[in-house]
Amino acid sequence: MTRAEVLQDLLANGTEHSSGTLRRSAAELDLPLADLLVIAGHPVPAHLRPPERDPEAVYAFINRGTYFSHSQLASLKDFVVSLAEERPAVEAVESAALIRKPSGSGEIVTGFIQNRGFPVDRLHYVTALAKSTIRRLLHGSPIGPRALRVVAFLLGWRFADLAVVAGVEPEPGEVVRGLPCHHLGQVFIAAIPLTTEQLWQAVAEADRIGDERTNNRDTCPDTG
Repeated sequence: MTRAEVLQDLLANGTEHSSGTLRRSAAELDLPLADLLVIAGHPVPAHLRPPERDPEAVYAFINRGTYFSHSQLASLKDFVVSLAEERPAVEAVESAALIRKPSGSGEIVTGFIQNRGFPVDRLHYVTALAKSTIRRLLHGSPIGPRALRVVAFLLGWRFADLAVVAGVEPEPGEVVRGLPCHHLGQVFIAAIPLTTEQLWQAVAEADRIGDERTNNRDTCPDTG
């Protein structure tokens, strides 16, 4: 099965899949298990969600790295991973909530955002998308391919994958310039376990690695 076929199957039949099957799919697709649980309508257990933390720290962190090169992003991700490894292991306990098919793409994308602990009321600042576009996205209303690309980089998803989930068709011959890629969002995924204190440490490290006023962004080695 192609990546698109796997995701389409999860959208259509995810409630029938076991947690073991979803774990294997997450590993094969290199996507967060928590996100695939959302698509499939399974509850996301607490150990896969971020801890309670100061929204100011989250906002400050996700504002970093937008203009980083891929080598700078890799350095920041390594630092974030090292911080996450300092935390005591959290017991993996399956949620007792019911398995229920999502009502639509809005619920799914909202679940992705919750999985990362992003402050919804500030997404328009981080993405530079209009508040109305953010509202349409979260309510499952159609948004354009370019806007969805912005959301994809924030979530750490390839655009082609997120387009399947959101039901958005890429525009033929679309030329995309001036946007970060999913590697930035993968740094944010790595930061999911971090506490408020650790997020501030990551902010300081990001400021050490690069100056946000300098655009070092380079071509993404991946496609999609």
